[in-house]
This record gives sequence, structure tokens and C-alpha cells, in this order.
Amino acid sequence: MTRRRRLLFYAIYAAFLAVLIEGAARVAFRVPALSSRLQVSDGLGWRRQWIKRHQDAGATFRFTFDQFDSTLGWKTRPNIRDMPVYDNKLLNTNSAGFRGTQEFALAKDTSKVRVLLLGDSFTFGETVSDNESYPYLLQQKLPKAEIMNFGVHGYAHDQMLLLFKEQGVAYRPDIVMLGFVSDDMSRNVVDFRDYAKPRFELEDGKLELEGTPIPPTEHTLKWDWARPRVVDLASTVRYNMIGREEHLREKERITDAILSEMVRVTDSIKAIPIFVFLPIGKEIAVGRDSTSDEKWFVKFCHEHRSAKCLSAFPQFVEEMGKGVTFKTRGHWDAAGHAVVAQAIARYLTDSGYVSR
Repeated sequence: MTRRRRLLFYAIYAAFLAVLIEGAARVAFRVPALSSRLQVSDGLGWRRQWIKRHQDAGATFRFTFDQFDSTLGWKTRPNIRDMPVYDNKLLNTNSAGFRGTQEFALAKDTSKVRVLLLGDSFTFGETVSDNESYPYLLQQKLPKAEIMNFGVHGYAHDQMLLLFKEQGVAYRPDIVMLGFVSDDMSRNVVDFRDYAKPRFELEDGKLELEGTPIPPTEHTLKWDWARPRVVDLASTVRYNMIGREEHLREKERITDAILSEMVRVTDSIKAIPIFVFLPIGKEIAVGRDSTSDEKWFVKFCHEHRSAKCLSAFPQFVEEMGKGVTFKTRGHWDAAGHAVVAQAIARYLTDSGYVSR
């Protein structure tokens, strides 16, 4: 066999193997029994779940109040009025797309302390009406403050940081408060969760943004068939080969960098950065003094002296000691939001940041 024929044979053989492996990967991810075994919590795993759910439903977003955003992935639609959500709850948004009907001018009222709240679905108020969410209740408790709810469901800390830089800074808040939910740390290391999202990588200790501009949902659905599934298979193998401790270090490392940047930007506009640990699910049910994620949170706060920190956990413990029970599966109900509002209001007034 001549050298030319040997090269042609090897090329055909390599192509055949590639097609065979790709075909096997596609079959594996389509067969439910195999697909469930291959499911991992990396970005491609979340993407496959999203594609299946939305192809079956014929929709592009989980909630009708969402809209696509090329920088953040998704945001809440503006100017919603009394939209029925979560079975029997009502949702409103202002002209900027943030929850509630109150409008906020860029020029703040100097007689009030402007508090900008960043967070995920717990701050946004998933499963409750506007007037049951902790940002709303906090406003009722602190009439001398101006509470702005910038929470968006499904957000990771990276999206919160970008939203703050993109829109929040312009409002010149006096206090920037981030509702810290430990689950968000895992979201920081993936580029797909509720939908495609931006992601930061650390290059020489500096945050480098990847994944933007984000493709429209229609494009993602239309062209998913052309995406090689062998890449998914390789990513699944890699994910399973990495030990639990390494996954933990990765999410802690990137979260530390993102929150540090949040502190830096907040300091640059002469606002006060405050991080609030928000216990959820088993963290509430366990009922002990501190969880492992809260200990990491406390460690971060000790290492960043300009950042102020508090935990709503002791307030839950106090109320449970009185016999109050809380929803520990999924999102808080109104009782959980009331406790968080009480904890934050107490901290802000006791610390002298907001007068009673």
C-alpha cells in the first residue's frame, strides 16, 4: 500500500471512529436510563435539561415574566401589572424591570438612605406576592430608607455583579446589600443554568468575562442538533474525575474573586457593601449554630474588612425557639421572608446605618 493510500485509509478510519463515537454519545444522551446516569451539574448538563424541557413545552423561558438579555442571559420584563404567578400570587415590575411598582429616579432622595438589594430568587421573591417579599417588608419597617429590589431569579453572583455594574451603580446607592445563598456559589462556575449565562474565569488572579454576547433562546433551540454530543460526554467524564474537594475549591475561588470585585466597585462609589447570609432548606431545618457554607461566608468577611456581614440564621433559630415553623423545601413562604426582613432591619438600625 502506498503512503498516500495509507494516509487516506487512516483518515477514513478516523472519520468512521468519530462518527461512531458521536452516534453512541447521541444515543446515550437520548435513552432515559443512560441519560440519567450521565447527568452531572456542569454547564452542558444544565443545557441538556433546558433543551429537553423547552423543546417538549414549546417555550423559551421557564417563566412568562422573563425576557432575553445578551449580557446577563435573562432579566425580568418591565412594566408588568398584577400578573398571576406561582398559582395565586401577584407580580409587578417597574419600568426598569425590577420587582414592585415603585419607580426610582437616578437622583436619589438625600433625606433617605438608598439601599440596593442584589440576589437570586429568594431576594426576588419567588413563590410569594410583591407585598410578602423581604425587600417589600424591609421597606415597611424602614420608612427612612429607600429599598431597591434588584433580585432576579436564577442569578449567580457573576450576574449580580454585572447587573450592579451595568445598572445599579448609576443609582448611586448608599448601601449595596447582597443576599448570599450558598447554592449560588455552584452557579458561578457554569455557563448555563436557567439559561445560557456569562461566566468569569480567573487569569493571573484577575476576572475575565466569557460567554458574551449570549445567543438568543431561539438560536439555541434551533441549532442544538448540530452541537457535538461527544463534547458533552468528555465534559461528563471530566466532571466525574474531579474530586469533591476540587469542585469545592473551584467554586470558592471564583466566588471569592467575584465578591471581592463587588466590594471594590461598591467602595469606589463610596457606598457600604453588606453581605447577608440567607439560610435555605436544610440549613434552616438543621437548626444548629452554623453551617459549613456559612463558615466560608464568615471567613470571606473576616478577610475583607470593608465588607459588612450578617446572617439571618440566628433570627430563624430565635423564631423556631418560639415554636414558629418554616418551609424548608424550595423557597421560603411569607413567614420566611418576614424573618429575613426583621433580621436585616434590626442590623441596619442597630448599626446606625438607617435611623428608626
